[in-house]
Amino acid sequence: MTACASPMTSFGIDLRPGAATSELQSLAERSRAGDKQAQLALGIRLEHGDGVARDVPQAIKLYRRAATKTGGKSIIYAPASRTGGRGASVLLDQGPESPGLPEAARRLEQLKASGAAGRGNGG
Repeated sequence: MTACASPMTSFGIDLRPGAATSELQSLAERSRAGDKQAQLALGIRLEHGDGVARDVPQAIKLYRRAATKTGGKSIIYAPASRTGGRGASVLLDQGPESPGLPEAARRLEQLKASGAAGRGNGG
């Protein structure tokens, strides 16, 4: 009995042993784990079809993640759970702050400006 009918993938990269180069699989796994440098590197490879099938929508997704600030502290509002109750503001610590990568933001804007973002894989 198989646990999953489809191969294990990350950003379109097959993670099964030997299905892709170990370097590519490492980039995909690190990207999934939130490594912004890996997200940028994998996005570039997907945008240009460097060692992988060209996939502009996946590249855009990766550039967006790499360009976005993550972590740090934020305040969220939790509304009252009953009528007449009081809501509360809660400090949420999302781990160490990691700024977005300017290069990823630049590449994302270039794709949007060129119209490649709407053309799909054939770009």
